[in-house]
Amino acid sequence: MSASSKDQEIEELKQKLKVAEEERDRERSQRQWEKRRADDAEEERHRLVGEIAQLSSQLAGSERVEWIQQAQSRRTPSPEPIPQNQATLSPILPIPQEVVYDGEIFKHISEDNNYATIIFDPEIKSGIVRAEVLNISKLQAIGIADESVRYRRGDQPQAKGWGKIAGYFSNGWIGHVGELGVWGNESFEGTNIRLTLEFNMESNPRSLTFFYNGIEQPNYVVKIPNTVRIWTFIRFEGGSFKITKFERVSTPKAKHLRGSKALEWGKQWAVGGHHRSILQIDDSDFELDFDFQDRDD
Repeated sequence: MSASSKDQEIEELKQKLKVAEEERDRERSQRQWEKRRADDAEEERHRLVGEIAQLSSQLAGSERVEWIQQAQSRRTPSPEPIPQNQATLSPILPIPQEVVYDGEIFKHISEDNNYATIIFDPEIKSGIVRAEVLNISKLQAIGIADESVRYRRGDQPQAKGWGKIAGYFSNGWIGHVGELGVWGNESFEGTNIRLTLEFNMESNPRSLTFFYNGIEQPNYVVKIPNTVRIWTFIRFEGGSFKITKFERVSTPKAKHLRGSKALEWGKQWAVGGHHRSILQIDDSDFELDFDFQDRDD
């Protein structure tokens, strides 16, 4: 190979090397540019994440303030009742032998379906008191009695006289003096129903208002005795209930709105030309039989 041929080959190799180096430099520059771009993108991402977090925090704060303001604007002038004295109702012993009590639930266990009326301490004589009873199943009635009333085995609630008690029965009927009463409150013949008795011993007159699952019932009692106790009545095997709340509160929930009816303790409660016969239990179907008839007078 001549010298000129070798020189030409060397020159070609130099050109190829130059091209390779330029390509390498371009690739290096491209990688550096891409790295800078990636770094810039990552930096921008961090910046945006920070801004989003800050804006979210500000938005959450403003929404919370707005929510609080709206909640405050919706508040009524009367504050929610604040429990002043949490306590419990305790049955006055002895409990009827047809009933077992495990410290929480009262349950009727007699196959004979004997009457079982239970009266409770403490006496209610002052303040605003709310008592809540959960009708787990087959609770027949709940009510109040004056301080003189005590029950024996087999007693119905009215055993000491209708004039000494007022009762809210499972079909919605409320009874008192002379076995007269009114309809209109909700029936609680189902299961797991919350019944609340609210006593306002500070109002004039003193009052007892009933609530069904938190809903105020239209018929309530006024001029109740200055000292009363709560009683419950179960009759059928498997009937059960428990006391879920007994407390003193600062403000009553009862509103006694239009359509409510105040029934005065100690007076017969008119029922639109009807009267009530003796409370009976029909053993054939185990239902309260109220047997209303037209009055002749």
